[in-house]
Amino acid sequence: MVCFFRSFACMTPSNATLPTRWAFMFTAVLMCGVCFAEEDGIDIFLKAVISQQSQSKIFSGQGTYDMSKGLDKTEEEIQEEIDSTIALIKQTLPPDHSQLKNIIEGYPETVRAYYAEKHIFSGTFRFDYSQKDWHYIENQIIYDDDSERPVTVIEKRDARKLTAPVDAAMFDPSISQVMVNNTRSSVAEFNQFGRVRGMMVYLISAVVKEKGERLAREEIKEKTKKISGDKEGVTVMKITEKKPFDNGATAYTIESSAADQVSQRYVIVPALGYICPKIEYYDPQTGGLFQEYEASDFVLHQRSGLYYPTRYRETVYDPSTGRMRENKEYTIHQETLSLNETMSPKDFFIEVPEGLRVVDNRVGGEEYIAEASGVLTLEPDGLALDKKSWLRKTIAAPPNIYTTYYKNALPRILLMALGAALIVFALVRRRRNKSPRRPEEPSVPQGE
Repeated sequence: MVCFFRSFACMTPSNATLPTRWAFMFTAVLMCGVCFAEEDGIDIFLKAVISQQSQSKIFSGQGTYDMSKGLDKTEEEIQEEIDSTIALIKQTLPPDHSQLKNIIEGYPETVRAYYAEKHIFSGTFRFDYSQKDWHYIENQIIYDDDSERPVTVIEKRDARKLTAPVDAAMFDPSISQVMVNNTRSSVAEFNQFGRVRGMMVYLISAVVKEKGERLAREEIKEKTKKISGDKEGVTVMKITEKKPFDNGATAYTIESSAADQVSQRYVIVPALGYICPKIEYYDPQTGGLFQEYEASDFVLHQRSGLYYPTRYRETVYDPSTGRMRENKEYTIHQETLSLNETMSPKDFFIEVPEGLRVVDNRVGGEEYIAEASGVLTLEPDGLALDKKSWLRKTIAAPPNIYTTYYKNALPRILLMALGAALIVFALVRRRRNKSPRRPEEPSVPQGE
């Protein structure tokens, strides 16, 4: 540092006045501050969120992958899941549904077999988040039982609402039917692989758009305190470690904690487009790790200029015991990966062969039969089954008992309401007639 000032002083003109020399020295101090100043953890996290919205945003993509899935549940937990799901199925499907009995009888065995061993799948994914109002997602999964055709899921999600109902369809060859519904499936968020993610990111993204970066910094502090259970001694987004990463970049470990207990941890690499190789979330009550996302083997996708992981792992733990509850590992085939290319809603579709049954769970299990082959898409009216000429309705939706009752009873309800009003009116009038009249007070002359 001393050598820096000496060398800078030597650069000043020999005949410079004292104020000039002081100006040069002041400039040196400023330059030194700029050179050695460093972003804090909040800055890095906030820039990662902003970068994910703009220059490093993955708004569309497709490719193929392999996935292994392991789960660990006790017999009591498995039975609880079976009971709750069967109860939901009975509420959703009408009692005379053609597949209700088979589904209920076969479901327990299917669930137990699912948890018995680690399963391996392969599939293709396609997603488009470039539209202003809608997100389009497609996922095809080939299970390890050598199914003739993959299970295909397509979804149209409302981009403006995180938990809004969706337009979705699933084709499962094992039960020979297509199911149309308005609930989200557990399709992986491939656009978030290797990026900062989670509820905090969603909330801060909204604040940045509405209020700007400065207020977003304050919002990060407030949300972190709430995540930490409003404990004392909260540390927000502190840089705790720096490590070399690929291509000479530096990975920053950023932690938030309360009372010396970590609540969330991010590893972010600013030099590679603010990729996020690791995220950890901790339970505020026990302090145990309960969710972890880890990305590795990043490759530079030449056409988009973005770094994307070819390996990705999601793990859920029991925060009290540290036992692994669920683990999903993805391997992306690099040669099939495509990012940020133009797509349209018609690119997301399900081919329905002739003779297949189509069930619409959005309206209580209405059923159709495909009299010819056709296509269901995520275009407007793409899942409007009653508008498909190649579909013939075989089972109508059961009537809504409340709507039907009130529709049929409306005239009676109006008559009863009118009758009640007349009775009340008559009683009030009768009471008035029976009430004794107050004697009239004698008039008093105004002068007295």
